[in-house]
Amino acid sequence: MPPSKILSGFAVIFGAFLSTAASAEDATSDGTFTLERVEADLWRAEYCFDEPVDAVAFTRPLEGMRESHWTSVSDEMKLVHENGAAKLVSKNGSAFRCGSVDVKTYTALPPKNYYAFSPFSTGGMSVYTGYFTGDVQRDGTRQPFNLEAQFKGLPGEQVLGYDLSNLVHQYVYFGGEQLHRFDGLTAVIDPAIPTSARDVIVGSIPEVNAELSTLFNLKPSEPYLVYMAGGELDAFDGTSIKGGTQKNQILFTLKGRGALRIAEEDPTFFAKLTAHEVIHLWQRDIWPGLGDDFPWMHEGSADALAYELMRRTGHYSLDQYENAWSSAQQKCAERLEISSVHLGPAKGNFRVVYECGALVNWLMGALLNPSEPGQGIMTFWQSMAALPAEARATGESETLFFTQLSALGVTPVKIERLRSFLDEQPGNPAAAIEALKSDLGVTGP
Repeated sequence: MPPSKILSGFAVIFGAFLSTAASAEDATSDGTFTLERVEADLWRAEYCFDEPVDAVAFTRPLEGMRESHWTSVSDEMKLVHENGAAKLVSKNGSAFRCGSVDVKTYTALPPKNYYAFSPFSTGGMSVYTGYFTGDVQRDGTRQPFNLEAQFKGLPGEQVLGYDLSNLVHQYVYFGGEQLHRFDGLTAVIDPAIPTSARDVIVGSIPEVNAELSTLFNLKPSEPYLVYMAGGELDAFDGTSIKGGTQKNQILFTLKGRGALRIAEEDPTFFAKLTAHEVIHLWQRDIWPGLGDDFPWMHEGSADALAYELMRRTGHYSLDQYENAWSSAQQKCAERLEISSVHLGPAKGNFRVVYECGALVNWLMGALLNPSEPGQGIMTFWQSMAALPAEARATGESETLFFTQLSALGVTPVKIERLRSFLDEQPGNPAAAIEALKSDLGVTGP
């Protein structure tokens, strides 16, 4: 199947992935994890626990990859697959302390998920470690991992990551690229990345951080670690451009000859994508549970804020800014032909949470500031950032959104009308959006 055309990044798929509940005592299973690059496209992941376990469960769903690219190293053990997850067990059912799997490099994009491996043209590789996380089964209970980690590259390779001493969700780079230090970031840049894309990404990060620092009165605690991978830019004629974030990290993966054309022809594309990803890092710090319930809260809000920052930083002219918002409304209507906003992820219609989520933010901004909806968006998110830490950490972020809208003076009738839109799949989406705006008393975008 040819790679799909992906023109936007996302950081968290359906919010934070939650593993199965731990035991009643909230115990953890301690031990060690080693990920070694055995060959250019072969990796070995070894787990050793302080106490015997009945199974190692890889709980983050990953359609197809584990079945085709993961194998048990030991003939006495096997991988059992179910609904995209997997577990490593002894064939005879006995407990064990150590187990290993061999993993072949898999560079396709798993549906609604992160790239597991992002290749660099020089042989380097960014590896997403989230697929190696999970929990263990012991005596009928499940306990999360708490594993010290070690990462080993091929001879002469350096290994870079956010936290190389523990198994946590992060991007780990294996390779020989030099580190480049810029204002606000340290970067590993594939030489195949077009200069135009590289320069926009590097320049946009401090611009966006400066705007967000002013808005939220915060500053990043340390420079971001940014990877730009372009190992498959000449692999096919299509386009796959994806951004993703983990704690203090951004990964940009560019694939296909179409990505080269976008870099040359659309100077705003990478600025907007970069703004979206940087906003995700801020969201993670300020509202840790944002989007855990409904991903439009995370992705749609990031797009909405990105449009505003593109205008504030000068990357959008007034016409481009207005066209971006008009396009969001049009694309929202198109996506509502497939599913409602709430059911989008379950229906494979994930783009609806971006387009309609951004539109909901614009409508909210228009309710708060009819003459300047963009400023209304900023006012709202500043008020959300000013809430107590406990309130900001909630996983019920949609409820928090509408509660805060009420606190800012929007009437219950209008709040309920906006809320109900998220559940609707109207027969004529474009007309339904116009009716919604009429009911809310707003015009535009």
